[in-house]
Parts: sequence; C-alpha cells; structure tokens
Amino acid sequence: MTSELDVVVRGSALPADRVLTQMQLLVQLLGLAEDSTVRKDRRAVDRTSWGFGELGLGSVHARLVPLERAQDTTQDQLNRVPLSVVSGFEHAQRSSDLPSGWGEDLATAGRRVAADLGDDPAHGMTLTLIEEGRPVRSVTITGTAAKNLKRAVDDKRTSTGSVIGTLASINTRRNQAGLWTDLDDRRVSVAIGPVPLADFAENLGLRVLVAGALTRNAVGHVLSIWPDEITRWPRGRRRLTDSAGVARGYLADEGPVEHLERVGGWAT
Repeated sequence: MTSELDVVVRGSALPADRVLTQMQLLVQLLGLAEDSTVRKDRRAVDRTSWGFGELGLGSVHARLVPLERAQDTTQDQLNRVPLSVVSGFEHAQRSSDLPSGWGEDLATAGRRVAADLGDDPAHGMTLTLIEEGRPVRSVTITGTAAKNLKRAVDDKRTSTGSVIGTLASINTRRNQAGLWTDLDDRRVSVAIGPVPLADFAENLGLRVLVAGALTRNAVGHVLSIWPDEITRWPRGRRRLTDSAGVARGYLADEGPVEHLERVGGWAT
C-alpha cells in the first residue's frame, strides 16, 4: 500500500507563482513530516522525492505521490507521512496549540503552506489522504490554520527544567540537535554550544535527560532547549510517577485529607 495526497487549491484567478510556491512548501512540509516519522534531520536530497500523479486545471487539482523513497525510510513510515500532514492541519484549523507529533519546525512549515489562503473554504486548500486509490480522510485548510500555527510557536515563555527523550539527530550547520520527547513524541531543538558537541555525539541515538532553559509555547509544549547538561537516561530508569501506589497502607486507615491535617500540612 502506498499513501498519496490529493490537493485542491480553490479560488478565482489563482496566480500561477502563488500556487507553485504553495506546492513547493507542501512538499517541504511532507519532507519535515518524514524526518519526524523516522526521527532524523536530513537534507532535502536525502528525503523521499514527490511528484505529480495527476495534475488538473480549473481550481488547481493535483495528486502528490512518492517517486523514490529515501533509503533510510521504510514503506510503513512513508505511509504515515501524508496522514501526519492531514491530521496536523485538522488540528490547526480548530486549535492554536501544536498538533500531535508536530514540533516547531513542522508548525512553521505548515504556517507557510496556509499563509496565503483565504479565511473561507472557497478560497482554501483541500488535502485528501488516498490509500489504495480511495480517499480515506480529508481536511480543508484556510488562513485560520496559519493564524493558529503562528500562535502555537510565537507565544513563548522560558523556564528552567528538563526533558527526557531520544537524541536522534545532530545538525552542525544549524548548531542544533533533535530530541524526540518521551512524553509526546515531538521534536525539540537543542542548542549546540552551551554543551560541547562531543557530549551530543557520544549520546546520539540514546535516551537522555536534557536540563536547562526550556522555551515553551502558550499551552506548555517545549519548543527548544538551551542546555546546561545532558545525562544518559537508560530505558529502565524509573520516573517518580512510576512509583504511584507502591506505598499502599502508608496512611493506614487515614484518608489523604486527615493525614495532611495531622502532620500540619494543608488540604483543599
């Protein structure tokens, strides 16, 4: 099975340069979604190439199909890429927090795709997931998605903390590493420089805890980290929350409220 993406751009007297730019941005978004699926940061030439399976006139109608799959992308991973794009835009149409699995890079690329679309479906873009030649899921994107994605990455605050995840990529040209989080499987950018490159290299592909200054969006998703340290964090290492319930009987016959009142704590 090969998943494809059907694209319809609506509007009157559509400028050719705008439509071509939107198609190019959409292909770039597919590439970033593929990187996220395989947990790697790659150059465009190292990703799966996409081409037109169909191309119609009127309201612009095209179908994007994989031409040559990237060597380090499996067919199953590639089939999840169009779904990630469609489901991400479904979320962006109705909410200003990050879509599931989308990091700041995907959200920024998605905003660019939707930036020149109108605010009503008649001047939007419809993406349809095609599996085995049949449409299975569809979303109509408007300028609302661009506004929501802009809010998701532009409204930021910084705090001190840590994130656990897999250090899956290093990009020395951009001086950043890609950390895919355990919590929600999003890509978080980690700056290279505050911590030596050698520390990143020796932990590449491993589960780590990265501590430092966390940049979050308005709903608390971590977008990037200015790290103080990187600590290897083995798979068997437990979280504090994993210990919930292990001390059954500690309160004897007391409830939580009675126990807090007895020891001088507080309860509401």
